Amino acid sequence: MKKHVSTIFEKFKNILILESFKISYKRKLQILFKILIIFFLTFIKARLDQLPIEFNKLITIQMLDFLILFFVVYLGFNIIRTIVVSIYRKKHKYDNDHYDNLILGIDKVFKLLTLFVIFVVTLYKLGIDFNKFLTTFALFAVGTAIIFKEIITNLIYGIIIMFSNEIQLKDIIQIGEYKGKIIDINFLNTEIKTGDGNIIFIPNTKILNEEIINYSKSKIKTIRNEFYLDFGFFGKIDKLEEEISKELEEQFKEVSGLDSVELEIEEIRFNRVKINLLITVSRYTLSIDNKISKFASRFILEFVNKHKRVSVIGNKNK
Repeated sequence: MKKHVSTIFEKFKNILILESFKISYKRKLQILFKILIIFFLTFIKARLDQLPIEFNKLITIQMLDFLILFFVVYLGFNIIRTIVVSIYRKKHKYDNDHYDNLILGIDKVFKLLTLFVIFVVTLYKLGIDFNKFLTTFALFAVGTAIIFKEIITNLIYGIIIMFSNEIQLKDIIQIGEYKGKIIDINFLNTEIKTGDGNIIFIPNTKILNEEIINYSKSKIKTIRNEFYLDFGFFGKIDKLEEEISKELEEQFKEVSGLDSVELEIEEIRFNRVKINLLITVSRYTLSIDNKISKFASRFILEFVNKHKRVSVIGNKNK
């Protein structure tokens, strides 16, 4: 009997501390803290209810009612979110601190739902008819649909990005001229951190409508740089490719192997040639990208400057 009671007690304790779920210690403390706040506010309200009714007391009790309601709703959604994320982590055998796009999406959606429910309950507490408010808001939304069209589109696209696998948190991507690591995805934009430490906010509409290079998902890690050469250098492209390949392989251990450096002619115009420098690396990070790109850019400038001087001297001798 004693052993049976002990087993029941252990199970009850595990439920209280959420031991059966894959939840981080920090998250458990946050849930416990919210529970303590609710108990504290409820205790204060119960004490105030025993005092004579006064105007100030009435206002205080209404404020306490609102705060208790806020924390109860917030705690409820927080626990549901925690259980859903825990089941997901358990299913895929992830660590308690694992965080990816799906968890990010769940977090954002639950926060939105929490705010919506609190807003509706607040209207009810203030005595405002929700149906009338909804009708008025719908008319207002229709009237301002053109103004808020971009915001709504970004919000929808943000949800799509959060629950997709094409790009994820910590992926290194390039979109247009911007290249960096994804550090956050929200309802309006996607934040990327460049190799220089700058934070760039890219609208979600742009993320889904433009071409993206995802370096983190590519099996072949390639650093890509574009530059232009005067048409007079067209005959020296092979020499440039040979020299820059040799220098890059000597300077960087990440650049090795046959055809690891390639110059690809993309466009020929009347007075210049657009060239892509493609460098295949064994390991890719933003830091490696920056170092190799800067080295390659300097080398190309020195190559052009050197051959310009040679060309000028040759012309003078003639």
